[in-house]
Amino acid sequence: MRLAVVYHPGKTDTEILSAALERAKDEEDVISWYPTAASDAGVGATEQAVSEGADVVLASGGDGTIRVVAGVLAGTDVALAICPQGTGNILARNIGVPLTRFDSIAAAALHGRERHIDIGYAEIVRTDGSSVREPFLVLAGIGLDARMIAGTDPALKKNFGWLAYVDSGMRSIRNLKPFRARAVTLDAEQLASRPTALDAYTIMIGNCGVLQGGILLIPDATIDDGLLDVVAMQPEKRWGVFSIARIARRVAVENKLGQRVALPWVSNNRTVTYKQVRQLELEIPEGEAVQLDGDDFGEASQVRFTVAPAALKIRVLGTWEQPVDIFTTPLD
Repeated sequence: MRLAVVYHPGKTDTEILSAALERAKDEEDVISWYPTAASDAGVGATEQAVSEGADVVLASGGDGTIRVVAGVLAGTDVALAICPQGTGNILARNIGVPLTRFDSIAAAALHGRERHIDIGYAEIVRTDGSSVREPFLVLAGIGLDARMIAGTDPALKKNFGWLAYVDSGMRSIRNLKPFRARAVTLDAEQLASRPTALDAYTIMIGNCGVLQGGILLIPDATIDDGLLDVVAMQPEKRWGVFSIARIARRVAVENKLGQRVALPWVSNNRTVTYKQVRQLELEIPEGEAVQLDGDDFGEASQVRFTVAPAALKIRVLGTWEQPVDIFTTPLD
């Protein structure tokens, strides 16, 4: 068993993680360490680990590090294990990783069972004409959530964690305005459908449904169903700026209680609408901010989202079942 630890040097407690791995390893197991570089966020380190024969890569860092490592491993026989060390740790929460239990994390990396999950891809055409194709595991967003991430103070995030997003979110809401997009679903059964124009505060494409604090953003999202779940948060004309309060109630209260009902893709008198797709293309004539798993990708004029079903192998333990709440840090 060859385990490669690809870790973010600024976020990983290597001493505690190393001790846990040493306790969990068998005598013949080999553990190698690869720090991520700021220039590529871990792409080079992961490629090196794979080229040197890693059977499993344990990615240690935040959602951004996990996203980058997963993008390299997708479609290969090398499995991904997760040591959540970031602010959100959303993927870890959705697969039930115990956030502070390093012995459990080490056991999963070295002896866990393998589970296949989907990975999403976003082909982004920026407003300056440049383009990139990037993976995402948790949630891609266009609009308010992306502007909030772009405006987050790094120092505040380092010192206060997820509360830094609250500060940025309040500042973004003060300048709240919807953007216009044209949505084109590209599923095989919908090729003949006409593009749909809509105004939205934010459009999010999810592979996971649970956010920090146990907030159930997308009740139907499943990480291994071969589908992407789209949620559009739209202004309601008669409520104006207070639409955002109705959106918050819908997401924080009604979804949590399981009271969401199926809604049409576009509705002028609804604030939150849902749709499941395999492919989705969004055209944003005036450009809008884009984020992938909490990473800022600038302003885009067009984004095409696709999903690669069961493309990524991850290591888990059988006891990891329920999403982990941000306020819960159980001990062994």
